[in-house]
Amino acid sequence: MRGLRSIVNHFRYIKDNNLLVIAFFTLGLLSFGVLGLTKQDNAMALTRDNSANAIMTGGAADAAEFRTKFNQNAQGDLPAIYGHYRIPRDMQVVQGQSFRDGTVRVNGRVVATNAQSIGRQPISGSHPISIAGKTYYETPNSAAFMSDGLPTMVALDAAGNFKYAVINGCGNPIYATPTPTPPTPPPVQETPKYSCTNMTINHISNTRKSFTATAAASGGATITGYTFTFGDGSTQESTNATVEHDFAPGSYTTRVTVKFKVGDETKTDSGSNCVKSFKVAAPAEVACTSLTAIKRSNAETTYDFTIQKTNTNATYDGATMDYGDGRVEQISGVKASHKYDKVGTYTITATLKFSIDGAVRNVQCQTQISANACPTNPNLPSDSPDCAPCEYDSTLPKDSPKCVPPATPSVPELPKTGAGDMVLSGFGAGSMIVSASLYLGSRKDFLMTLLNR
Repeated sequence: MRGLRSIVNHFRYIKDNNLLVIAFFTLGLLSFGVLGLTKQDNAMALTRDNSANAIMTGGAADAAEFRTKFNQNAQGDLPAIYGHYRIPRDMQVVQGQSFRDGTVRVNGRVVATNAQSIGRQPISGSHPISIAGKTYYETPNSAAFMSDGLPTMVALDAAGNFKYAVINGCGNPIYATPTPTPPTPPPVQETPKYSCTNMTINHISNTRKSFTATAAASGGATITGYTFTFGDGSTQESTNATVEHDFAPGSYTTRVTVKFKVGDETKTDSGSNCVKSFKVAAPAEVACTSLTAIKRSNAETTYDFTIQKTNTNATYDGATMDYGDGRVEQISGVKASHKYDKVGTYTITATLKFSIDGAVRNVQCQTQISANACPTNPNLPSDSPDCAPCEYDSTLPKDSPKCVPPATPSVPELPKTGAGDMVLSGFGAGSMIVSASLYLGSRKDFLMTLLNR
C-alpha cells in the first residue's frame, strides 16, 4: 500500500506541474516525428529483390553496378529487355523515386506520370508484352508496389525531361509518361537606368587637354557615344570616352553629353559632374637676358656675377655656372661669386633651368672677363696698386726679397802734394831710373860676352 500511495502522489505532482506536462507532451511529439521519419527513410531504403519477378536479380545500387550486372547477363535476356525500353548499358542517371500513385520524382519534382513497372511474373492488373519471343508483364505501380515508393534510377535529357527509369532493388524498367519541364520564368525586367557620372581633365600641355567621360547604364540601356562641347565654339562626336583638344589662351567650360540606347529609343544625359571649367594660360616664355661680372675692389681675382632673366608661365629651377676655369657650380638664385687662381681671360656661361607644364627647358647667356697680368707678378692685374717694379731692378716686383739697394763702390785715394811727399816721390823716381840703367847695363855685358865667344 505504501508503494502504491507513492506512485499516486508522484502522478499528482506531475498533474499539478504544468511545465512537466508540456515537457512530456513535447517529448512524445518528437518521438513520433523521429519514428515517422525513420519509417519514411526505411520505405525509400534499397531492398534487394531476389524474387522470380525481378528482371535483374538483386537489382543495382547505382549505374556502375547496373553496368557490371548488365555485362554479366546472368538471366540471359537483359540486353533484349533493356534494349526494348531504350535503356543503354552505360546509362547516365540521377537518383529519384517511383511511387504507387504512378509518379516518378527527382528532388521532389514530378518528371513522369502513369508509371508502370515491367516484371517477369503476372500479377493482378498486369498485361503481357512480348520481347524477343518471350513474354513479360507491364503492371501499373498502383498494383505492383507493396510500399508507397521505391528508390529508382532516373535518366533525364538536357532539358530535364524524363527518358527512362530502373528500380534499384529489382532492376525492373519503369515505363511512364514524361511530364514537361516547367518553362523557365522570364527574367525580371529591370527599369533601364543611364547617366553621365563624371568627366575628368588631363592637362597634356599648357594648351592641349584630354577629356575622359564616365557613364553608367543598366536595365537594358547601353552607351552608344559621346558629344564633347569644348566651349570654344567647337564640338566633337566620338564613340570613345576620351578625346583631346587644343585651346588658345582663355577661360572655357567643357561639357560631355553621353548617348544611350534604351529599347528602340536614343537617350542622352549630361550630369553636373560632366561639366568642367578651366583656364588656359598664355604660352610660356623664358630667357636669360644678361650676365654681368663685377670685380670686387678689395679682392684682385674675385668677381660677383648677376643673372638677368624673364619667365612667364614657367618656374625657374636654378642655374649652372661654368666659370671658364674648369670649375662649375649649381645655384638656386640669380647671384654667384667666384675667385680665380690667377688673372687672365675667361668666358663665363650661365645655363638657366625652367619647368614648363612638367617639361624642362634650358636657356643660356655668357659674359667674359679679361685683365692684363702684372709683368712682374702674373697673379695680379696690371692695374693693381701692388703691381710696381723694384726701384733697383725693373724686372722684379717691388715686394720681391731680391729688391735691395746695390753695394756702395770703394773711392780711389788722391796723390798727396806736401814737401815730404815730393821728396819721397823724387827718391822713388830716381831709384827706378837707376834700377833700369843697371838692368840695361847688365843685359849689354851679357850680350857682348855671347858675341866674343
